[in-house]
Amino acid sequence: MKQVDEFVDSIYANVDGNEAKELKEEMRAHLVETVAELKANGKTEQEAIDIAINRFGDQNQIKKGLFQLFKVQSKVIKNLFRMSGIALALGLVLLVSILWKEYEVKTVDQTVSSVIMTIEDSSLSEQKTKQITSLVEGKDAIEYFVVYKNPNASALQEEGEREIAIEYGDTSVKHSEGYGAVVKGDHQDKYRTVAVYESSNKTGLYSISIGSFIVFVVLSLFALILRAKPSR
Repeated sequence: MKQVDEFVDSIYANVDGNEAKELKEEMRAHLVETVAELKANGKTEQEAIDIAINRFGDQNQIKKGLFQLFKVQSKVIKNLFRMSGIALALGLVLLVSILWKEYEVKTVDQTVSSVIMTIEDSSLSEQKTKQITSLVEGKDAIEYFVVYKNPNASALQEEGEREIAIEYGDTSVKHSEGYGAVVKGDHQDKYRTVAVYESSNKTGLYSISIGSFIVFVVLSLFALILRAKPSR
């Protein structure tokens, strides 16, 4: 039916994509079915075609409504992809932050081990003190660092009568929440080394990161489904 085809083509003249193709075929099938029913009721083919097309309403109104439909759907899909991208970015940032913090803690532990090796003969000369201070100053992750000569009170919460051999950084963080510490003694247990670093809630960050990745997957799938299956 050439007139039906021309009418359907004119409606979808400015709309492309698989969505438009499916809707176009659906509209054509509906018109052809309506024409067939009208012809069965005694109408001529031309009369049936005219009635079927008129039932759809004004051509310009159909085009306008169709354009709005695709415009809204396209906007929704774009917003879904945009939000899924934000969720993915957030998840990646949090994951990198967790891995970076783990790396920093590892470097703190390695630094403390290096200090212990430097004090291997259990004596702190001026040269070794400078060497240790230089090691610590090069580590931004260490907020506070101290070497005690009294190994019997190693916990930060138990100051006791400890003689400080080396001290570096902000002393106020020793008892602050949100900070962790690496504590090690030398092989003869005559010195105790404490390095304080800013810790993080890894469990909470991991949960948020995983949640962000799940949101990314769900929104992306929803957007793909909308793009593949147009609204009727």
